[in-house]
Amino acid sequence: MRVILFLMKSILLSTIKVIVAHLSALLSISIIGAILYMIFNMCSTLVAGQGFAAFNLSFFIQGFFLSLPFVFSLSAAFVAFYSIRNKEISTVSLAIFAVIYIGIWIFAQPVVIKKGIQKASKSSYVIQRKPLSTGYFRNVTDKYVFYYSSVDSENVASGVCIDKTAVSDNVYTFKDVELADSTSTFTDSLIQSSIDIPPVMKLAIHEINRYLSVITFACSGEKIEWLLFSSLGLVLASFVFMRGFSKWRLINVVSILSISVALICMNVNMLSYGKLYFLTERVNSLFSFAPRNSNFLLFIVNVALAVLFIIIGLIFTSKNREDDARAGSKYGEDD
Repeated sequence: MRVILFLMKSILLSTIKVIVAHLSALLSISIIGAILYMIFNMCSTLVAGQGFAAFNLSFFIQGFFLSLPFVFSLSAAFVAFYSIRNKEISTVSLAIFAVIYIGIWIFAQPVVIKKGIQKASKSSYVIQRKPLSTGYFRNVTDKYVFYYSSVDSENVASGVCIDKTAVSDNVYTFKDVELADSTSTFTDSLIQSSIDIPPVMKLAIHEINRYLSVITFACSGEKIEWLLFSSLGLVLASFVFMRGFSKWRLINVVSILSISVALICMNVNMLSYGKLYFLTERVNSLFSFAPRNSNFLLFIVNVALAVLFIIIGLIFTSKNREDDARAGSKYGEDD
């Protein structure tokens, strides 16, 4: 009886550690995402020669709610990283966490997403563009350079235009011209040329936005559509069992993170149909009760992958532990 109580207490403490680690990673990384979002949006409204605030609560809240669904999707991987470093975490505790994680995904994630949309769509969060400042040369296009000698509050400017394509007489003056709104994310081209993010980061942000659009669409449909999409949470949760896939911790970390991101991308593309449209429609036709936007193919693939990852993870973890035990025993005999 005492042994059973001791094991239950050990599992309970181990589970609490895992849950605390999960919440800590979820909140801290969401806050980091909110700060980065806030900084980027504050820079996008920045105008050369004008002051700026160090903090914007509206942008921070918006960034937090937009970051939370994506960070939550990867938070199971963070728990896997934690368990890789802390080998005393039991497999039973990880299994309990996986069940809790899937439950949160199914029941709490839609609420967070919908609340996040409401927060993000409030009119107070709309970027207010400022009029451009005077005294700077700006490469507005590849052909023209503008110098504004005066700009009023309505963005009506006077100044000089330099035509870089003209051979002669390439300098013109203009007066009381209403400046067009910037088609770029940035208000000021000078700021954009100084701090614009690299193409790789733009691609990553684009894919994150695609994922947020897909997950928002999935939770706005019927319950069965969200349940099918939640199979992604199942396969992501299965990675906690992959912590001992390799004897090398770095390989485990890189494998879990890269496969998690790859699975999220796969789910986004499969929900966007694309080349698998006809196959998806054929599988859906087997379930006549399902709504039109259901994706049973995605559900089947995710569940199959989750089972595969759990089996592989448990087998390799057990094998590696046996090898380590043998090696330790042999080392002790040599002593």
